[in-house]
Amino acid sequence: MPEILRNSLREATWTATKTGEGIADSYSLSIDPKTASVLNETLIRPRTETHELPQLRLDEAVSVTRYQLGDPNIAWRSLVLSAGKATDAESGALIVNFSDSLFEPYGIADPERFLRSVGPELLTVRFDESGENVVVVAKVKDLQTFEQSIANELRTAKPFSGSPDQTVRKSADGDLSLATRPSGVVYLGDAGSVEKILNGMEIDLSEGERFAVQMFQSDALSATRGVDKAIVAKIVPLFSESKSSESSPTSHFFTESRLSKTGIERRTVSDFGFIGWIITQFDKE
Repeated sequence: MPEILRNSLREATWTATKTGEGIADSYSLSIDPKTASVLNETLIRPRTETHELPQLRLDEAVSVTRYQLGDPNIAWRSLVLSAGKATDAESGALIVNFSDSLFEPYGIADPERFLRSVGPELLTVRFDESGENVVVVAKVKDLQTFEQSIANELRTAKPFSGSPDQTVRKSADGDLSLATRPSGVVYLGDAGSVEKILNGMEIDLSEGERFAVQMFQSDALSATRGVDKAIVAKIVPLFSESKSSESSPTSHFFTESRLSKTGIERRTVSDFGFIGWIITQFDKE
């Protein structure tokens, strides 16, 4: 998406508004009409109230993104090809050839097979800032194709019973894990992160943390809720001295992304907003 925006952006509008939940930053990005039309045709899923995935409470996660796509494989191919066409031939070839590497931390060897084998709703969970401890949650529709898509060290691993309602496979080095439930829902990625999710709980949408609730209720193409520890650590010293060296306050945010006829609509609600990020640029470091 960054490559698409960088090379086809026509106009950008940003509006910041103070709300009861925090600062709402709304971005309207107009892109090349042909690219906008292609993305609208290949990414958008007809609106539905059906939830295929468990609504998890993931308090330890740095960020959680829920995707709702018409066809995950077609959506991915469309993004990659649009990004490749939006730049020069040499850079475009690099984007297409190396795009599969984005799936490696999840234990996915063949992204297209994986995306063909799962449903239109996906969750990606990140437990660290670097993006190494990640998990994808999906519901498998085609088991044979799914098995062909995952890393060989998981495909050949012997499954064991993690609990009465799930089986688990781990790579020989212990880095990757795949947990499968009878419903067809799979948890795939960093072994320690998969374990954290399996030990978690489903949220009560009537009482859960507000951004988690909004993420599962959203009809956006993608909805992300997460935390940002760095921005608080940078902003507070600019205005006052820290009262405690032990506390590590965090800033929460919720982002929704949608496609429009002319481009992309994005809205983020957070404690400090984009203005807060601008303020951090005055930090001496």
